[in-house]
Amino acid sequence: MKKKFLKIVSGALLFLLEASSALAISCEEGKLPTDLDELVTKIKNVLIALGIAIAAIYIILGGFDLIRAEGDTEKVEKARQRLLYSLIGVIIIVIASTLVNIAKALLCS
Repeated sequence: MKKKFLKIVSGALLFLLEASSALAISCEEGKLPTDLDELVTKIKNVLIALGIAIAAIYIILGGFDLIRAEGDTEKVEKARQRLLYSLIGVIIIVIASTLVNIAKALLCS
């Protein structure tokens, strides 16, 4: 059971990382971003995608922990904390992205 779970999680992680890197970096082969704004945007996109992927994995793990708790209050509390911290992480990522976009709009206009 544990091996199957680890295979599923590692496969999901690899898929999310591949998808996020393919979506975030759209430079033509052999060309690097020449503009600082373009470089910062690409780095921001990669970090956001990576953060969301990690948070998604922790949400999945928290759900599995909650299911496997079998009513044990200590295990249920740990699983709830993992879910809560994962959701807080997603909120922080979204707020940080929004703040970067606002700062970029204010500085570039």
